[in-house]
Formats: sequence, structure tokens, C-alpha cells
Amino acid sequence: MKFHTFALTAFSAVTSVAISAATAAATPDATAPAISYHAFAAGDSVVTTLRDGTFELAADQRSVTVSDALGHVLDTLPLAAEVDGRQLPIRPEISGDARTLTL
Repeated sequence: MKFHTFALTAFSAVTSVAISAATAAATPDATAPAISYHAFAAGDSVVTTLRDGTFELAADQRSVTVSDALGHVLDTLPLAAEVDGRQLPIRPEISGDARTLTL
């Protein structure tokens, strides 16, 4: 269980950093509002909801993109994490409105 908790915590931190970077990158086009987010742990999952942005599963299903309100891809989140030399797959769930990602 400790290993799972470590992996979840590490991925939560990565997700927060990636979305923070996306928020900072959202300002080049003055007509696109900056993305904000709310993330929290729910059981064994991390749930992240965007405001003025969307999540989308990449065509190869190996990553999730974060896009601004104009559809510009600002960042990509990998769907695997390496811990102690092992690749751990991460299964995403994206809400119907594409604003909430559960990992």
C-alpha cells in the first residue's frame, strides 16, 4: 500500500505542476482566459477539474492533453509513471464536458 500511496502522491504532484505550467502558458493569446484548476485526492484517484480549459485523450492513448478555451494544446500529461525502474500505467477518465480528469 505504501508503494501505491507514493505513486499516487508523485503523480498528483506531476499533474499539478503540468497544469500550473499550462496556466502560465495560457497567456500568449490575450483572448484566451487563463486556465485555473482544482485538484484533490479521492480514494485511490486524483481528480482535477479545469476552468477555461479541457482535457483530451491523445490519439495514441498514451497521454492526455490540456487545451485552452480556444483549443490550443498547452501541455501533455503522460499516462505512465516510472517508479523504481518499473513503468506503471495510469488509466484516465475524462468527463463528458472534458473539464474533469480522474487518474
